[in-house]
Order: sequence, then C-alpha cells, then structure tokens
Amino acid sequence: MQVLLYDTAEGGGALVADWVRSHLERLEREGSLRGGLSAEEQGRLIRGAESLGEAVGGAKYVQVRQTHISEKEIENVRQAYHSSSFFAGKRLRRPRTEAGGAARD
Repeated sequence: MQVLLYDTAEGGGALVADWVRSHLERLEREGSLRGGLSAEEQGRLIRGAESLGEAVGGAKYVQVRQTHISEKEIENVRQAYHSSSFFAGKRLRRPRTEAGGAARD
C-alpha cells in the first residue's frame, strides 16, 4: 500500500509527507509506533502528490480535510476519480489549509 498526500499549497503534499515521516520516527523512538513496520519502512510508503488527480486516481480510500472544500466539490472529485473510492471528511471550525490523503495498493 502507498499513501499519497496532497495540499493545495505548492509543494504542500511533500512537506506534509516529510512531517509524517519525522513524526513516525519520534513515535518509534518513544516506543509508541504501531504496526509491524519500522518508521523507515512506513515512511517509504508515504509521498506527496503534485495534483489532486495524482492523489486520488486509483485510490481505495480517500480522506479529505474539509476546510475550503464543499460537499459538492467532494462529490465532483468522487465522480471524476473512481466513484468506488471511499471518501471521509470532517468539517473543521477554523479553516487552515485544504489537505487530503489517499491510500492505494
């Protein structure tokens, strides 16, 4: 499985992927990392996507952090990129950046 992260800010997906990898390393140092893979092994499965299409195309699961994206826009993405993908989202009180991630085999 591979996890792709996308953010509307240029290069944002790569920045978030770097943050997740550093967080995994910290969890491993603290003995709190879950799963059978090391932080390094898990980190190799995570990367930033340059476009929304790259992030969700062929995905089995898509999670959207809803800040500046409407339910209609999510539905448009669902229809455009494999309607069988499962989308989950949560409306946040304070908008920050529009971000999402996708997992694929």
